[in-house]
Amino acid sequence: MMTTGHVINLISNDVQRLDKALCYFPDIILAPFAFLAGNAVLFYLVGRPSLIGTSYLLLILVYQFYGSRLATNLRQRVVVLADKRVQMINEIIRGIRTIKVCSWEQYFGNLVSEVRGLVKFCHLRLSYFRGLLWSNLKKMG
Repeated sequence: MMTTGHVINLISNDVQRLDKALCYFPDIILAPFAFLAGNAVLFYLVGRPSLIGTSYLLLILVYQFYGSRLATNLRQRVVVLADKRVQMINEIIRGIRTIKVCSWEQYFGNLVSEVRGLVKFCHLRLSYFRGLLWSNLKKMG
């Protein structure tokens, strides 16, 4: 069952992503033309050695593509785990009387902590990966 807060959260996340995508849209359209024009001028001025630089730029592009795909997969895993944790907490809140009467607080607390630990671990991996990706791009670029 979806609550109003869940729907609002989904909509706000989608609008935020759309806003970010629209900011970069002109760059996405113009980048291939700028790349081709810049490489044509470079080839005209330098000659064949410019192909080494062009291939290096294409290598960076491939690296960035696969890196962003891996980061997206990690982010999706974080979202699934966070949703699982929120759903678990909602179920605990609904059945809090039963949990209190039967003294199951420790058991359910451990379940929530376990899922939270997985979310933190995925966030940590994602942060390390993003740092690695950006540090390598700063070295390459």
